[in-house]
Parts: sequence; C-alpha cells; structure tokens
Amino acid sequence: MDFEFEFPDELSTSGRGTFDLRSIAEAIPDMRLPFDGPPHDRAFYAHHLQALSHYYDVVSEGRVQIEADVFPQDDTLAYTLPGRILDYGNGRTPEEVGQLWWQLIADATFLAEADPNGPVFGEYDSYLFIHAGLGFETGQLNDIRSVFLTSADLSDYGEPIVVDGGATTIKDAWILPEVVVANGRAGLNGILAKFFGHQLGLPGLSNFAAGLPAVGGWSLMDVGANRLGFILWNGVLEPIFGFVPPHPMAWSKARLGWVEPVVVERDTTLSILAGDAVSADFPGMAKAVRIPLSPTEYLLLSNRQQRGRPEFDLPEGSLAFDVETSWIDTNEVVFARQIETSQIDTLAGRGTGPLLRVNGDSYDMFVPSSGILVWHVDSTVFVDTPDFFNSERPRPAIMLHEADGERDIGNAFFDRQDRTEGNRADAFFAGVGVDDVQGTVRFGANTRPSSQTHTGLDSGVEIEILDEIDEVMRVRIRFAHSAPGWPVAIVEPSRLSLLDVPGSDQPQILVSNNLQTNAYDAAGVQVGNWSGRLLATKNGLFVADGDLVRYIDPGTGTEAVWSVTAAGARSVLVAPLAGFADPVVVVAEPASLQLLQASDGGGLATHPLTVNAMTAADLHGDGQLHLFLGTADGLYQAGADLSRLGTQAGLAGSITAMATGDLDNDQKDEVLVIEADGSLWILDGESLNDLGQLSGLLVGDPVLGDIDADGRLEIVIVTTMGLQVYEVSGVSTALLRADGFPVSAPVHHEVESFTWGPILADLDGDGSQEILVMAANGLYAFAASGALVAGFPIPTIDTPTGTPLALDADGDGHFEVAVPTARAVQLFQPSVTSNAQMGVTAAWPMAGGDGGGLNRHRLALAAQSPTPKSLLPTSSAYCYPNPVTSADTRAHVRFQLTADATVRLDIYDAIGQRVESMQARLSGGAEHELDWAIADYASGLYLCRVEARSDAGGRSEVTLRLAVSQ
Repeated sequence: MDFEFEFPDELSTSGRGTFDLRSIAEAIPDMRLPFDGPPHDRAFYAHHLQALSHYYDVVSEGRVQIEADVFPQDDTLAYTLPGRILDYGNGRTPEEVGQLWWQLIADATFLAEADPNGPVFGEYDSYLFIHAGLGFETGQLNDIRSVFLTSADLSDYGEPIVVDGGATTIKDAWILPEVVVANGRAGLNGILAKFFGHQLGLPGLSNFAAGLPAVGGWSLMDVGANRLGFILWNGVLEPIFGFVPPHPMAWSKARLGWVEPVVVERDTTLSILAGDAVSADFPGMAKAVRIPLSPTEYLLLSNRQQRGRPEFDLPEGSLAFDVETSWIDTNEVVFARQIETSQIDTLAGRGTGPLLRVNGDSYDMFVPSSGILVWHVDSTVFVDTPDFFNSERPRPAIMLHEADGERDIGNAFFDRQDRTEGNRADAFFAGVGVDDVQGTVRFGANTRPSSQTHTGLDSGVEIEILDEIDEVMRVRIRFAHSAPGWPVAIVEPSRLSLLDVPGSDQPQILVSNNLQTNAYDAAGVQVGNWSGRLLATKNGLFVADGDLVRYIDPGTGTEAVWSVTAAGARSVLVAPLAGFADPVVVVAEPASLQLLQASDGGGLATHPLTVNAMTAADLHGDGQLHLFLGTADGLYQAGADLSRLGTQAGLAGSITAMATGDLDNDQKDEVLVIEADGSLWILDGESLNDLGQLSGLLVGDPVLGDIDADGRLEIVIVTTMGLQVYEVSGVSTALLRADGFPVSAPVHHEVESFTWGPILADLDGDGSQEILVMAANGLYAFAASGALVAGFPIPTIDTPTGTPLALDADGDGHFEVAVPTARAVQLFQPSVTSNAQMGVTAAWPMAGGDGGGLNRHRLALAAQSPTPKSLLPTSSAYCYPNPVTSADTRAHVRFQLTADATVRLDIYDAIGQRVESMQARLSGGAEHELDWAIADYASGLYLCRVEARSDAGGRSEVTLRLAVSQ
C-alpha cells in the first residue's frame, strides 16, 4: 500500500508516500550496505515471504509451512490509500492509534476487493499489510506504528471488516513498513518472523511498559528479532540488525508444541541438545528440561549455541568493534539478488535485496552466548498481568537467571546493548568460554542467582553443569528436600495412610485417589495396587469400590476378604468398641450408618443418620471406647443402640468435626465438637460445655497434641482466619488462644489461607509437637511459639490435594513428610536438626489421627511435676472486686505461691483474645497481688489466667473469671 504523493514533503513522516523503486545503482549512494536495497517491488516482498517460509520450516522442523501471495500482482504497483501517511499515523491516544490502524486495513481491503485480480481473502489464513515508508519505530513522529492486531483489537477499534461479498471477516491482521531502515543496516526478516510468531499465537516477551528487553537476544519474541550481529564487509565488521532472527526460545517452542520439555522431578543426570540442532539426528534427546519450583513456578533449561564467530577469530588486518561480537562473512549468506557489473562494478557479485537464508540454516548465528540457559517461569504473573506479564522487572513472568549473578538484561542504566540484551557470561557451562573466562557450573539455594521462588521459598533445586560448551551438554539435577525415589506419579491423590507389614519395621505408604489405592516402600517403589478409594487401614485396607466397601488383607492377595454394599460410603472408623466382642467397622453412607464385624463384615447395627464426623472416646478411663457421631442434627452416641446428646445444653445444629483426648489430665477422654457455625463444645463425661466460637470458617478437622511439652493437650484448628491453637484451662471454661497464634503464611508467600491439615509430629525430637499444614504453595511447619520451623515452608511441585502424612519412612529416627499434590505424591526430608536417639513421636501423624480414623489422641503426655496445686493453690486465688465497675479504676488478682516462681498473668476477653499481659518474679511462701487498669475494657466477662513456673521446673496455673460492668 502506498499513499498520496507528498508535496511538499511532510517532515513528520518518512519518505514521500510511495515505495522506493529505484535500482540499487541509483540508491547505493544513500546506503551504508546494499542489503534490503531497492527496488522494493512485488518481487522484493515475494522474496521476503520466501525467506520467512524457509525460516519457519527450519525452526519448526517442518511443522509450519507458509505459502504466500503478494497483491497487487503487477510488479511495480501498489494499492494507493485515500490519504497521506500523516492521516494514518498521527494518533495521539491508544484509542486514536487503534482506530487509524483499523481505518488503514479497511481502506486497503476495499481497494483490494475492487481489484479484478485481487485476493480472495477466504483462501488465506493471515493478512499482512505493508505500507510505503518507515515505521514509527525507526522513523518520524507521525509514521505508522507496526502492529499485529487480534480479532479483539479489531473489534475494539471499529466495525467488523467483511470481505469476499460478506463471506469472510478479517479476524486478525499485521501492519509493517516498507523496510526497517533505508541505509541497508537492518532487514525485514526479523520483524516478519516476529509478527508471524504472533500469528501462530506467541505473545511478545519484552518489557513493553519501559520499552526494554526482558528475556534478551535469545528470544525471537523479544529483541532477538532485531538482534545485533556483524558481517565482514571489505575487511571491516559492519553492524547489521534483523537479518538473521534466532530460533524462538524454548518456552515459545513448547507453547507451540514444537518441543516437549522433559519434566524432571527426581534426582537425575541428563543431556540437553542445542536448540537449533536437528532433532532427527539425535533421537530421544531433550531440547528443553522443565524443573518445578512450586505449583506456579518452574525452571526451563535449554542449550543454545552461538553459531557466529567471535571477535577473536578475525582475518588478519580486519577491524572490529570493542564489544562482544558474533560475525559472519558475506559468502555465508544467500541474498535474493546479486549486483551486476553493469550496475556497480565495485560491488559486482555482492548480494542485495532480501536475505534468503544462512549457510547451514544457522539462525542462532547472533544469539548472545553459548551454554545452558536457566529460564525462570512464573505462571502467576501471566494470570495477574496477561498483557504486560514481562513489564515488572522485579518479577517478570519469564526471566533468565544470568550465570554471572547480575540482572543486566533490560537494565535501563546500561548503555551497552550487548549487556542489556544478554552477553557471554549469562549462560552456564563448565571449563572456559571463547574469551577464556571461567564458566559458572552451579545453581542452587545458596548461589547467585539462586533457585528460590519469586515469593522467597527455598525450592531445594540444585543444578550442576557437567560439560563444556558443546552441541550436547549434560546437567545434574538434585532435589534437596526430596527423599530418593520420590515423587511418585498419581492423579489427584486425596488420602495418605500407612500399612504395617508383618516382619518389617517400616510401614508401606498408602496413596489413594477416587479410583485406586497404591502402596509404596520408602524408596518410592510401588509394591501394591488395589481398585477403589481408601477409607481406612486396620490390619488391612478398607476401600470403597463402586457400591461396595471391601476389606482386603494384603497378606492374602488383592481379593477382598469380605465386602458389603454401601453405596457412596464417605468414611470408615475401625476400633474395638464397648459392647462388642470383636473390633467394629463403622461405615458412614450418605443417609445411613452401618456397624459391621471386622472379621467377616457381618452386620451389627444400622442407624438412619447423615454422619459428618466420627470419633471414639474412652469417657470413663476404663479402656472402653465409645462411638460418637457428629450429624446434620446434632451429637449422638452409638452402639447397638443410638442416643442423642446435648439437646438440653443447646447443641442441636449440624456438627462438622470432632476429636477426642484427655484435655484436663483426668485420665479420661473428652470429646471436642465443632458445629457448622463454628461453635465449640466439649463433652466431659455426662456434661456438655459451650466453649465459645471459632474465628473464621473451619478448613480442616481439629487435632489434639502437646505442642509445647508442658504435659497438657492443646487444640489445633485451621480456619480461613489462619492456624489457631487453643489452651484448655478447664473443660467448662472458654478456650484461651495460645501465645503466638493465630498465624498465617507471610504475606509475600501469596497464599490466602491454609488448605489442608493440620497434623502434629515432633520433628526435632525435643518432646514438643510441631504443627504441619498445607497451603496452595506447599508444606508449612510451625513451632509452639507460632514461628515457622527452620527449613519451612517447602514448596510442592503442584497444588496440594490433601492432608500430609508424617512418618519415619527409612527407619533412621527422623521424620519424613508425605504430601499429596494434583499429579504426584512427594516425600520430603525436612532439614530440621533432630535428636534421632529420641525416636519419632507423632501425636496426630495423619488425617483422622490414625489409619482407623478414630480422631483420637493416644500419645502419652509428659509428666507434670510438681502438681499444679503445690505451686499455686487454686483455693487461694481470686479476683476482686468482682464484678469490677466504672467506679473502680483497677482490678486485682490475689494468689499464694509455695515456692519462688516467675508468674505471668494473661487477661482474655469472652472470645479468647488476649487483651492484657504482665509478668513478675515473686518469692514463695507468701501471698501476692497483681493489678491493672480497666478503663479501656468493655463490659463483659473476662478470664484471668495466672501461670507460675518455678526454678525446679514446676508449673501450675489457675483460671479465674472476672466481670466488668462499665
């Protein structure tokens, strides 16, 4: 397309509105090099499209074939638009610019339709509009911007452009200038290749907000399309741009399906083939390696080889620039035209016009360096900023980990283009490079750059480059957090458990999804497989398989010992229950409950209940377990008979979760009950007590354990408000939040809430139970203080899909933690310093507490000495005045100590939130008093907890009630 001839010349645009049809002899005085020289006629663009076709045939290894036609079909004519360049290029706002693009396309298609020999648009898949003059990028203020317009763009800027008599709608289009520059230093090849990349579906990879590179000269879709190179011309290395576009980077090729990255998730060593090598010559060899860092981030390794010659390899007497250089000779490229002696005798035989191909199809001639490139891809950024995903320099969607530890690419403060687009020091390799500089071979948690995620998590990924720069390079990859042989692949695992193996100290790890259950040994070797979803383990497996619940004894094979009909079985509890001679299997179906004999599946009882939660409790301390059911209409105790509990106390809502354990150290179990609305209850013998309300919605079932080794159980719960820990001062008084809780993941980890768990395990062997929970990004562990345990969080390779499992898989006295994710189960070896001599103790190692699903704490608690009453007698402690009114300025707590102690007083409001705290060192054998101001207290009930700790290690506490009336 050309324009009205400009007279006089419009200085704010390039050219006069028409194509340059001069001969090369006429144009050469205005050019530095004869490349992409005129005449810019139909043949000129046909040759460029031929070059484009060859480029994509090579880089796609035959997957992309381009056939093109140029219109109008007269060699020297163009469709003349009804305006000047200025009329199509003088938009000032994004909307105006877009509307002018649309107008240019609409006008051009109208003229093409009027041409009797013009195109039938429906016969083509892509529409390129080339206009006379330069583009805005290298031209003047009002030149037309080059662009690829999607269907959404065309819809935003104007009405649908309908052609072929209404049979075809222009869905996308691209607009490019006559040439990039008129002096012969820059070619159209690169920009044609880049824009056709958009046609194939590739996004631009530059930092568009700042107008800077983001991934550098290795990428066609960034600045690689116009990558600087050098050509030896008359003994001088002359800079050229855009004539030899590189291969698309590995990420782009993977997006188009041209390469299939090898996904590495276990320790391994493998070879990576150069990205421009012919795959058929190296069958089965990887061109890209994908290494997950977290569910949303991964590394992509590729091998790129700079095919041009460096500045150290020049013919004698040749001149070079003082920059890193990759160059070619004129006899290594093929141009569409040759200069005749009759045209320019001094340049006879030299090439001109479009560059058709490079010898050996070496399109990676000018990439910045050779070696292994380590790309970091962050899919979160793609989602959050789909149009400018590489425009945030602190956190782009795709970035190169530059081996020299710098962030030169896209750095606006560098004035040397070879650094801002990448340089030789950015690739990893062993030995020395072409400039005799030692290569970088290691990449890991403690290197610069490091393998941390963008959110600051230690991925545990370690990479070592084993080879010098070559066509094939070996890399060693290690996962520091993972146990050898793990992860194991399984789709959407939802439950983990353990299966005891007769004659072995190490149990097998059971992994189950909705269709199957697999068993693995500590090395990740599958040793069993059964059809059906795992419900429980107790001397075998209980699985839901279709409408059946089957009991399988692995020692006798894969066939069921017995099976019963239980359509849609939701959960199973297996335990010896009071009133039954043999262990009982309790099966919860959508609207009924079955009690079965564990030995043969014989029916014992059926109850018409919709059960949401089950637990077993030793209510009387006699070793007899009783079954409790949380249902849609309240709490039930069940055996052969059924009795409803708690209606008199007001417990009548839907129960969603339960747990049992000795919460008051009376050698009897209490039952913790949570209603759907977050109400907390404790059943203590025959008494049911309302203990307050949860903060947030319940995420996982509650667990019980001694997280601070004080000999008392804490209640640990995950809600949408974070990880909650409650201390039990008495089973009839409101729960108190433990110091340091609730906790959530740090804000920069970018997780909204914890999603699975908790479980409890003593990771470091100090007697206290660490709390393990899952978030969308991985595994977290918290100490009794609420602080993250060192070495956590550990990111997972995919989104977690269930509660973790703590176990000593290899019998070394240290815990491993198994984690189910969307496509695999990982087994982590936390880097926690632990005392292996103490053994491994877990108060609640898995969902349900154990394989039988009892939801019961059974671990022996640390002894408490001296007894609580000996240090701080309960009978001598009281608050006064009580109630305290607005007439009083202070409240007082009086108590007696029997030995020297450090005393701490914590004041909690009615929902368990601490509102005041004080501490003092006090002498024994005397009465003491602590007081505090109540002016800022609202009216209501408050709990005053007094805790005393003696030098001899004794601990005692008492909780008092205080009423405030303002």
